[in-house]
Amino acid sequence: MYKIVFAGTPDFAVPSLQACLKSSHEVCAVYTQKDRPKGRGQILTPSPIKELAESADIPVHTPLNFKDPDVIATLNAYKPDLIIVVAYGMILPQSVLDIPVLTCLNVHASLLPRWRGAAPINHALMAGDSDTGVSIMQLVAKLDAGAVYHKATCAIKKTDTAADLYNALAVLGAEALRYTLDVLLPQQYIPIEQDQAKVTYAHKLSKVDGRVNFSLSATQIMLNFRGLQPWPGCYFTHGKLQIKVHAMLETGIESGLLPGTIISWGESGLELATATYNIIISKLQLPGKKVVYAKDLYCGQPSLFSVNKVVA
Repeated sequence: MYKIVFAGTPDFAVPSLQACLKSSHEVCAVYTQKDRPKGRGQILTPSPIKELAESADIPVHTPLNFKDPDVIATLNAYKPDLIIVVAYGMILPQSVLDIPVLTCLNVHASLLPRWRGAAPINHALMAGDSDTGVSIMQLVAKLDAGAVYHKATCAIKKTDTAADLYNALAVLGAEALRYTLDVLLPQQYIPIEQDQAKVTYAHKLSKVDGRVNFSLSATQIMLNFRGLQPWPGCYFTHGKLQIKVHAMLETGIESGLLPGTIISWGESGLELATATYNIIISKLQLPGKKVVYAKDLYCGQPSLFSVNKVVA
């Protein structure tokens, strides 16, 4: 039986903590991010991991960082065999990595060494990868560079969004973690070093990444759209309006017009030219308004878009 300190924050980490709690191992403490303002009322809300830990009567710690010697001393006092990190949201210094008797493990949402970094799920979709998965990795000081204990693969469906994969990989990660804890570690399995020649990086996303680039191919625009759901989402500008895109499809028809040109605006939605095939935006959202079907918006505001105009 291992003594575990678990570090995680969002709902992605919940299945992994649940797996640890249901195992024969002891979760002696949980570390997570501080309560954050949430919703229109900006009410301070605990992280999903904090809620789960408190419901299981596990001590919870929310340090701002690990620079304070007292924070390190508190963690060290638990004498953990393992520190398990799942989407914690904080980089652990070497002083923390050196604490556990055995090692620090991380559940990473990609098939390392592909897609190291902050947004592996999104980038796997945007790159058009046919599959992705999770890696149970040994934490080291360098970003996502540790040796890998175990990988589990998940096929990417043509309809998957980042939100779909996020949920699927959260469950798959918990299963892979449990296998590592119960099978590989007791066998003193030696993790495999990553192939440096195959490393790719998944940079952190920002709202700017959501701007639709109509100069790309229709296929790439669709991949980007799926990879950016639900955040930061996709948008384009029309005059002074920034319009969010909530559903689109590829037509397979080429117009040959300047990318971003409005081909048609009507019952079928908003059809726009790209570098290849036209796309149809079937669901959108005007600033400060609710999400609507484009055909319904057309009925109410037929003059909103004009054929042959170019959006950006």
